[in-house]
Amino acid sequence: MYRDVVCSGEVSSRRQDDIDVAPLLERAAWVSAEGIALVVAGVVRWANPALHAMCALDPGALVGRAVGQIDLVELDDEDTAAGRADLDPDRSDGRSRRLVLRRADGSSVAVSGASARLQATPDGAWVLRLREIAARLRADEALRSSEARFRALADHAPIGVFLSDVGVRLAYVNPGFARVWGRSADELEGDSWLDPVVEEDQAAVLGAVASVLGGERADVTFRVLRLDGDVRTLEARFVPLVGVDRQCSFVGSVEDVTDARAREAALAWQARHDALTGLPNRAELWDRIHRHVDGSERPVSLLFFDLDDFKLVNDSLGHAAGDVLLMEVAERLRATVRDGDVVARFGGDEFVVFCPGTSTEQEAAHIAERLLAVLKEPVDLGSRQVRVTASAGILVSTPEHRDTEALIRDADIAMYQAKSAGKARAALFDAGARRRIEHRLDIVSDLRRALAEGEVDVAYQPIVRPADLTTAGAEALLRYEHPVLGALPADQVIEIAEASGCIDELGGYVLDRACADLAAWRSRALGWRPQYVSVNLAASQLANPEFERRVAHALSRNGLETRDLCLELTESQLMTEVALAEEVLGRLARSGVRLAIDDFGTGYSSLAYLRRFPVSLVKIERSFVRDAHDPSVAAIIEAVVSVTRALGGAVVAEGVETTEQLDAVVRLGCRLIQGYLVSRPGLPHELPVTRQLALTGAPFDARTCTT
Repeated sequence: MYRDVVCSGEVSSRRQDDIDVAPLLERAAWVSAEGIALVVAGVVRWANPALHAMCALDPGALVGRAVGQIDLVELDDEDTAAGRADLDPDRSDGRSRRLVLRRADGSSVAVSGASARLQATPDGAWVLRLREIAARLRADEALRSSEARFRALADHAPIGVFLSDVGVRLAYVNPGFARVWGRSADELEGDSWLDPVVEEDQAAVLGAVASVLGGERADVTFRVLRLDGDVRTLEARFVPLVGVDRQCSFVGSVEDVTDARAREAALAWQARHDALTGLPNRAELWDRIHRHVDGSERPVSLLFFDLDDFKLVNDSLGHAAGDVLLMEVAERLRATVRDGDVVARFGGDEFVVFCPGTSTEQEAAHIAERLLAVLKEPVDLGSRQVRVTASAGILVSTPEHRDTEALIRDADIAMYQAKSAGKARAALFDAGARRRIEHRLDIVSDLRRALAEGEVDVAYQPIVRPADLTTAGAEALLRYEHPVLGALPADQVIEIAEASGCIDELGGYVLDRACADLAAWRSRALGWRPQYVSVNLAASQLANPEFERRVAHALSRNGLETRDLCLELTESQLMTEVALAEEVLGRLARSGVRLAIDDFGTGYSSLAYLRRFPVSLVKIERSFVRDAHDPSVAAIIEAVVSVTRALGGAVVAEGVETTEQLDAVVRLGCRLIQGYLVSRPGLPHELPVTRQLALTGAPFDARTCTT
């Protein structure tokens, strides 16, 4: 009987190769992990240990029981109990079915069950086979859960996800992939996804597919042409998958980077172009010149334009009008240059035209003149028309221009040559101009060092009362002995300091020294003791927010009062920033600081300006003093004296060199004089030791004058 069981329904007592395999097969059934039972006439006649364990029964407990006592429950497609299972082979199709076995201990276990009728048995015996499938069910459930999670993630992913079968056939696409392709998922699945790839990018995509099918990850960027005609740029990543049949497929992700690339391109363009005019900016110009001249010996031309008096447009018509003007200038330059030339906005009201195909000064000058003529045409700014001119520097490169910086530097220098020559014109670069600028830079560097090390001297020239030649004040005058060039005129030093931006440093140095020297004179029991010290200012110093604080600090540090200091500005300097001068000088005057207008008569020469500023002193320029015997000049001096006295001030006659000049200015009402007739400027230890001075009668020498 057992022999029949283990032969699975085929009764056989044959010997194979003279070996009786039936006992071996019976033993195998006995030790099988699958539960096996022999059922005859509805009664279990034999069952192996695995089936007893499955039913939670002691070995042999099933034998002799009706097969129906093995409590099996049928499951439907949704794994829900659907009634008792009937595994009689006469009433089943013999296929394995999913069941639940209710065990003797009250627990349940999932099994798969099948039955088979034994052939050629008179009693109709059949075999029942049960296999526990809990582990497989758990694996199936885990797989279904994993698939559900993957699908949930993929369906809601912001990027496209797809599964490609062997080759390039789509097995699955998520909604994101469908959106990118511009087609529905149903249309895409089962289709090749290479068809929309633009022809130029197909080779790169096929290379990436070959790599991933070879078991390697692959990244690729390509474009697709959608059905609506839109071309999109995609970034894709492919990851290989290997199935149980060892056939390769892969999963991929695609991201539409078209808009991101466009934004990046826009940002890159903005970083290299001027926002107002759309022209290349300084960085883009620099790179274009560098790319062209790097390693090339062919000459190129650079035209450097600066609008003349552009600040007047901004100040009078507003910045909006100034922007319109700049845009119009940019458009005119762009429309006039030749193909291949580059127009760039260098900054502010400066424009550069790079002409890589221009190698002669004559040709470059012709281009510059043509552009200047275009710029002279009227510009409509809405409320009015304006005409703008420009100054242009022309540079044709030479072998010494080995880099972009040298080209731009010398074109800029040429532009300033045009400005110095009167504006509204073009000027060719002059190497001598560069040497002069370098010379000025050397002086500035040496001046800064001398200021830091206290090597700049301050001399003083007395301001005296002509009635008794007693000292009223002293004007502080700069003296700088350059280590190579020797003594430099004070006017030249001040001009260089203003141009280089170190005028505040220089002015502060002289202010501190003057206050310290006045305090030292005051400390003497006897000797020369001016009532005040005069310090010359540049108008640009008034714009420094620290200027007033520095004045107060210099006075307090040396124990001086505000009336001990007189600040001098020339008439021309005063008029450059009228509103600012009124504000700053007004506060200083109210604090007690004396104010003086120097070189009166050389600037606007308007007596009305005397009302606008709280001046203590008006210093008449030396040319008026020299011609004081002239009736017309004398009338001017008398008028200045009259107005100044009416406003509570006094007049100082500068540059008095002779007794005749002294008599004339005294007769005209000047109460204070200053000049070589009384005293030359001197360092503190060179000044007279007495309070009363004697006339020197020394002739005026312009070569040694530093006032």
